[in-house]
Amino acid sequence: MGYYVKLKRNNEELSLQDLNEAILVREDDNIQFLIVSDEEKKSKITIEIEDYEVEIEQVADNNFYFRTKEGQFFRESFGLSVVNIRCDCDDKFNIQIKFEVLARKFTAQRVESIIQYLNKQSENLWRVCLARSSLSVGTQDVGDSDPETLLDTAEKLVERLVESRLEIQNQLRQRLVPRKVPSWRARGLNTDVDPCDIVTNLDSLQSFFGDGDVVIRGRTYSVFGLDVTALEHTSDVYENNVLIGGIYSVRRRLTAFLDDIPKQFKSYRLAIYDTEYESLPDLLARITTVGMERRARKILETANALIRFFENELGLVYHGELRPRITPYVRSTRIYRSIFEELHKWYNLGNPSFTGAGFLIKLRSLSKIYEFYCLFRLLEVLREYGLIIQKIKPIQGPYDQVPEQVELTNDNIKIILFYEPKIVPLSESTKHLDLVDIYHTSKGFGNYWMPDFVLRIESPFDVVYGVLDAKYSRYRTVKEERVPDMFSKYFYDTAVYDAHQKILDSGRIFAVLALYPGSEQDADCFFQWRKYGIRAQVTRLPLLGGVKVLPEFQTGLRDVIGKFLELGCQRVSCSSPFLPMA
Repeated sequence: MGYYVKLKRNNEELSLQDLNEAILVREDDNIQFLIVSDEEKKSKITIEIEDYEVEIEQVADNNFYFRTKEGQFFRESFGLSVVNIRCDCDDKFNIQIKFEVLARKFTAQRVESIIQYLNKQSENLWRVCLARSSLSVGTQDVGDSDPETLLDTAEKLVERLVESRLEIQNQLRQRLVPRKVPSWRARGLNTDVDPCDIVTNLDSLQSFFGDGDVVIRGRTYSVFGLDVTALEHTSDVYENNVLIGGIYSVRRRLTAFLDDIPKQFKSYRLAIYDTEYESLPDLLARITTVGMERRARKILETANALIRFFENELGLVYHGELRPRITPYVRSTRIYRSIFEELHKWYNLGNPSFTGAGFLIKLRSLSKIYEFYCLFRLLEVLREYGLIIQKIKPIQGPYDQVPEQVELTNDNIKIILFYEPKIVPLSESTKHLDLVDIYHTSKGFGNYWMPDFVLRIESPFDVVYGVLDAKYSRYRTVKEERVPDMFSKYFYDTAVYDAHQKILDSGRIFAVLALYPGSEQDADCFFQWRKYGIRAQVTRLPLLGGVKVLPEFQTGLRDVIGKFLELGCQRVSCSSPFLPMA
């Protein structure tokens, strides 16, 4: 028996010949999935869009098939969205379809604030993590530098050279070198006439009446037409070669940087005139590279002007990109010394690379962007409560700028923030007070829970957990669908293993929270136990609900995390070093 998939967009069937290429859809397109079989057989078809399962129905017609209702399945998506289709009776039938979702301008503008935050703040937070890390996290390859640092250093270097042009011209390093020049041009210079030159160039001698330059057989001759050796000033010295080489280095690297920018992004648009929608790669390019591209072109323009000035006006000669080395003249001359210091910083940066702060260009889906945003906001809030980052473990793979595990401390309390941890079924490797998946029966593909974040508060006496998921969905969807599903998975079907008493207990799970963008009309947070939320005199555990998290909404996450820390620390240490923030 065989299955094959059909896809309809706005009642128009789409081709699925090349599953490696993403299918373009708009966020408000009506989509329908059909899985067709040549014979009827009891089997379960599962269709998952991102992290939620779509309802399907079985239909018996000329062929037996499954289908979904026609709907706007990507109304809360932007960028890359992945659909997985599986069958329980056929292991080979495991299809993954990629969609590139275009969003309306309003949606794109809302997402822009999140990306702006990541673009500006994530690198600073990451550097704070690295500064506090006692684990080996690796460094960039030699010769690579993130774009912002590269542009900042290049700007400082060319600005310094522009400001110092007249000073360099007045204190230009020169030396005297012997050169062959026509004797008429050597008048007034220290010259030396080589007798061999006279003997080999007798035809260039000119008869002269009076006191000439040379007397041969009683006759007087002038060497006016002969080349003689004269000492002339030249700017072709090491110190100046380093200056001109540095400017050429700036021009070369920034040219390569500008050439590399278009390769990092793929622009998506259904039609040239389709300006009502925007793709995520276009948005990322506009935010992360347009400003850098403008700066790079301005620096290149200044660098070209400097090259013309140094070569044409001062006679500097390019001999390659020479690294600066302190010579006696550089040590004794302030202007050369300061410029050589800037050049030393420049050469240490290496070639332009997007592996540093520009990690955003790797992000293809809105869900991943929102996850990272929530991760860095959680780290910010934890630090606001006085927690100090002690250790960090980065993700292995393309998102190596993102922490997978961060350990923070305050007094005798240790708090660990996990990003996308796997909660697996009980096994021999399960440790005391580990989270355990009690829904799945064995380890295997997909037989585990993987929430976006887990907060673990621990002391020498006890441990408390909080499970959080980033859901870029509307308030109603989060409240009616996401939170109940999370409660079922992460509380009813998850427990903490007590190795001493040999029991599984969910009582140490103090919070199950959805992080979502919300809107201005929504409250900062909501809880399923309406009368017993974080601001009530009596709080019911677990803290079950949703928290609005966006750059313009700051208080909700801070208050909820503060309450979780307060209750959790009371549990594990019988006292709380965390007090609610004013």
